[in-house]
Amino acid sequence: MAKVDIQHSSLVEINEWFDQLTPFVNSHAIAHDDLRVLVAKVAATASKSRAKALTEHLINLEMDTTSVLAGLVFFAIHERELSIDEIDQISVRELLGELQRMTPADAVAPSTARFQSQRLRSQLENVRKMVVALIDDPRVAVMKLAERAVTLENARHFPTEERSRIAQEIMNFYCPLASRLGIWQLKWQLEDTAFRYLQPNEYKDIASQLQGRRSEREIQIEAVKRDLIWRLEREGISAEVQGRAKHIYGIWRKMRRKNIPFDDVCDVEAVRVIVDSLSDCYAVLGVVHTSWPHIAEEFDDYIANPKSNGYQSIHTAVVGPRGRTLEVQIRNREMHQVSELGVCAHWAYKDEHDESLQSTKVDWLRELLHWREDLHAELDFMGMGSEDQSSSRIYVTTPQGHVVDLPDGATALDFAYQIHTEIGHRCIGANVDGKPTELNQPLKTGQLVEVLTSDDAVPKREWLDLGLGYITTHRAKDNVQSWFKSVRRDSNIHAGQLWIREEAERLGVKIDPAELAVKFGYENQEDLYIDVALGNQVVRELLLTQRRDIDHREESLDLDLPLTVAKSVQTLTVFAKDRAGLLRDVANSLANMNINVVRSSTVAPEIGSEATIELQVHVHSLIEVARVIDRLRRIPQVYKVRRGALNESPE
Repeated sequence: MAKVDIQHSSLVEINEWFDQLTPFVNSHAIAHDDLRVLVAKVAATASKSRAKALTEHLINLEMDTTSVLAGLVFFAIHERELSIDEIDQISVRELLGELQRMTPADAVAPSTARFQSQRLRSQLENVRKMVVALIDDPRVAVMKLAERAVTLENARHFPTEERSRIAQEIMNFYCPLASRLGIWQLKWQLEDTAFRYLQPNEYKDIASQLQGRRSEREIQIEAVKRDLIWRLEREGISAEVQGRAKHIYGIWRKMRRKNIPFDDVCDVEAVRVIVDSLSDCYAVLGVVHTSWPHIAEEFDDYIANPKSNGYQSIHTAVVGPRGRTLEVQIRNREMHQVSELGVCAHWAYKDEHDESLQSTKVDWLRELLHWREDLHAELDFMGMGSEDQSSSRIYVTTPQGHVVDLPDGATALDFAYQIHTEIGHRCIGANVDGKPTELNQPLKTGQLVEVLTSDDAVPKREWLDLGLGYITTHRAKDNVQSWFKSVRRDSNIHAGQLWIREEAERLGVKIDPAELAVKFGYENQEDLYIDVALGNQVVRELLLTQRRDIDHREESLDLDLPLTVAKSVQTLTVFAKDRAGLLRDVANSLANMNINVVRSSTVAPEIGSEATIELQVHVHSLIEVARVIDRLRRIPQVYKVRRGALNESPE
């Protein structure tokens, strides 16, 4: 390699950069003298700061020599400050070529406008096909993510419109890619930076709350760390305990998804425990759960059920010192490396011809990159659709080993209809990881789902009841609705009438079907009943609208949920088949909704008989009552929940 004029860059800077790169560059791939010249060439370009940032990302991700060298020169090649012919290493040139072929993906990625047109959905489909076709070498995907992270950070100097376009592109496409590859350190950085550009006010609000309580949290976390280390040492467990910061976008998403304030986000304060062996992971879990009360709803064992991207860890939440919720993550050192580096952990520092870069990894990546046909769901970010699902996907497998991609919250019934319409219609149950599971139980990534069917089975009307949560996907809902449209008209009329009556009883309100039909623009009550029976008209909406009119006239229970409204005490009655753990499940469901129970009484003669649980709870509105009823109705063996005392009739 020829000598280079370094007049545009200081010798000190070149030496520092060279010294930083040398330990991470295999001497068999490039001679030290050639590396120094290459560094000097890049240091003389206008893109040198981005080049340095990109190589630092790749070093932190423990990428191999070829990737680090390609990252060193990428921006200079891209900006045509250097020619690819100036790179002597063939493997580096090939990797740069693959990376440059991905550039068109940026050109057709979404901007900040609303995208409902077929044209844009076709563009996104083209992006998906192109990326799947291009990633024959998994390192290309990782390098592209690192390059996008550098570009996004540098976008703070761009005009607002261009900065927003890049941020939206990254949020819609590259953040989900980082999630699929399990590269959490890049994913969090991409999400937080993009969020700061796209929602600056929300970002600043959460950041200020984090900063305002930073010293208090640091003291709290340090005290918990010392306490936990002492408890572990007492049990003979050697462990490293770290404080873990929740990233801002993750806090915002959890607040939005659960409709909770900042103070109720349970993992703002968190610790991570890293141990030497798998058995130590569960030993630590035992110590944590015997030291502080644990929150059952917040427990996930990703060691027994790893995520599709290989992530393994135990997540649990406890009520820690001073009554504050604390998240604890537990993993061994190998799991920790995979959690930080994702797919990169499989080939760190290996030669590009190593088996870890061969077809098995490529097939795995291709499977993870298969987007569902309705890619427009990826656009549901920050008000551009019905929900925020930009990175909320789950991956479950069939007994034959096929991976099925579903939205977060999908159930076994959604899974059945995703496989085939007739499988959904004939579904009578499901086994998840070999155990019987309720059809309305949300699935989790990594689970194996087996659908149980019967030739005599038909869809159930309750599947269309949104409150019961049986189906969450459009495909499942459309198929169930289509089936019921084929039944006799009088059957749908009767079903709709019964549904309205039962919902009114649950909420404890009086109804006037004729008034409801007129108010919602139906020609007659029968048309109203049919729309209800087919799930086209939400019964809850009908009744709450009617009740709102009554309440506004009577100035009774407030339906608008202002933050300053005083809580009222409402009585709910739960009817269920008694079983072990029923009361625990009821209590956990209410606790998860932050509902305070004033008083409760239970009548349960024996296991298997009918049990009644009468609850007095603090709520703000009838809307909140409805949400509580929905949550309780989803508990296994609960068959009825209504507002009012056991012997009390509706208003």
